[in-house]
Amino acid sequence: AVVSTQSTGGGGGGGSHLHIPPYLPDEVINCVYRKSKEPSNFALNICREIISREEFINDDFKSFVSKNPLKYKYIENHLTSKFGLYGDNLQSILKDVRIKFNNYHRHVKRSVRLKEAAKAERLD
Repeated sequence: AVVSTQSTGGGGGGGSHLHIPPYLPDEVINCVYRKSKEPSNFALNICREIISREEFINDDFKSFVSKNPLKYKYIENHLTSKFGLYGDNLQSILKDVRIKFNNYHRHVKRSVRLKEAAKAERLD
């Protein structure tokens, strides 16, 4: 994967190489890539593959990134290698990812709350 040398905040700069665990096999990445026409959808779909539903319920994008810097870097790297995004282009796509991630986070949280409310009503 092509990694931009531009530092995107956090992580000790100076081209420090993070060892990024191989979260998903290439087939899965390629399949997600084919299904997602937009880079931000691609990134959200990778998130959905590598993050548990609980994480989506508990974390908005900011707390996901702070708890999982390697997963975040992994997503960035795939955006660079699949879509050739880096620097400002990457940052603007990551803003879209944040919005979509947070919308999905709220959606999952709401559907869990509704299920719990329905369960509570049945117990009454």
